[in-house]
Amino acid sequence: AQAMKVDDIQNLSVQPQPKYQEQFTLHRTAQAADTAVDKPNGYQPSTELLTDFNNSRPQAVHYAEQTPKYNGSAQLNNALKTYLAPLRDQPTNFSVDENIEPVAKVDEFPLGIAIAQLHGIYILAQNTEGLIIVDMHAAHERILLQQMKNAWDKPEFWTSQQLLIPKVISISRMQAVRVEDLKPQLERLGLEIDLYGDEQVIVRGVPAILQKADFENLIPELLNDLDPNDEAQGLLQKRDELLAGMACHGAVRAHRQLSLSEMNALLRQMEQTEFASQCNHGRPTWRAFPLSQLDKLFARGE
Repeated sequence: AQAMKVDDIQNLSVQPQPKYQEQFTLHRTAQAADTAVDKPNGYQPSTELLTDFNNSRPQAVHYAEQTPKYNGSAQLNNALKTYLAPLRDQPTNFSVDENIEPVAKVDEFPLGIAIAQLHGIYILAQNTEGLIIVDMHAAHERILLQQMKNAWDKPEFWTSQQLLIPKVISISRMQAVRVEDLKPQLERLGLEIDLYGDEQVIVRGVPAILQKADFENLIPELLNDLDPNDEAQGLLQKRDELLAGMACHGAVRAHRQLSLSEMNALLRQMEQTEFASQCNHGRPTWRAFPLSQLDKLFARGE
């Protein structure tokens, strides 16, 4: 790669380019070419602005107390100071957010302690072995399915709770014709639904477990799948299929932001749920990446 000139760096508006991070190059072959690369005035090979890569865990760096070795633009210097901001020491007067939980009991939990959420889809957690990545929707879907299966014969679990604001759902005319006939089955599932015009229904009550369900998709699906001629036994035969659909639409949706407490609660529920490693459709709900595997990605120990 061609060396970047100092003048080019003045126009940077984002994080430092990889060129100025080559002091911890992964491949030894790149070190031989180091002498052939033009360096800015005052440049000295150093890792002082980065973490101590001789340690297996990130080390705190006192950025404010260091003067950058690279005498480039103020913009680049500032980027270098903030590039690893999460690794800074916490000030003594730091007030702990109520949603932040200490990573003190990580060895007690197989799925570890949540540390972040990625793109509103995945939960990143740390356990004693390394990194755990959880598909939060798939995991919650499995949790709900198992809860509903276990509570199928418990009427109190399916008790309808009135919504503060009833929800109006659009349906087809064919589905609207079936609403009155399907009321007994819907009530068995804790759903209070009435016609609201020719192509709409109003949802007045739902069981507690479905308070945050995706009703726009759940209600039409139930109106298609339920059979008005099914008695209790017929409904039982369709139980798994019905509950799988209800769990899918009731699970936390992708791109919903969760607090650390909510993420940890989901992890703890997974650890107590049967078949928690697969969602209702057979996809994995979580993956583990041990530190040894992560070390290989960064050529540590070579």
